[in-house]
Amino acid sequence: MSTAVIQRATHGLIRRESASHGVTAREAVERIARRLRLATGTITRILRGTAKRVTADARDALIAAYIADLSRQMRALEHEKQVLLQMGFGPSHRDMDAVETALAQARQAIFRMAGEVRR
Repeated sequence: MSTAVIQRATHGLIRRESASHGVTAREAVERIARRLRLATGTITRILRGTAKRVTADARDALIAAYIADLSRQMRALEHEKQVLLQMGFGPSHRDMDAVETALAQARQAIFRMAGEVRR
C-alpha cells in the first residue's frame, strides 16, 4: 500500500476527528495518536508526506481506524435515514437525498480502501 493512500486515510481521520469533537487539527492528531498508540510525529510526517516509510503496525492501525470511522459514519447515516422515513419523508426529499449521497460516498471510500489493502 502506498504512503499516499495512508496519507489520504489519515487526513480523513483527522478531518472527521476535528469536526466531530470540535478540536483543532493538532489536537485531533494528538487524540488519534493516543488512541492508536502511535507517536504524534509519525502521524504528522504521514500527513506532510515526509514519512520515508510507514511501519506495518502504524499502517494497519491507521487503516483499521479509518475503516471503523467510516463504518460508524454509515451507521449514523442509516439511523438518520430511518428517522427520516419514520417522519414520512420519501426518497425524493432533499434531506433523504443528502443522506443517500453521503452513504454512497462512505461505501465507495470503504470499497476503495479494501481494494488498496488487498494489493
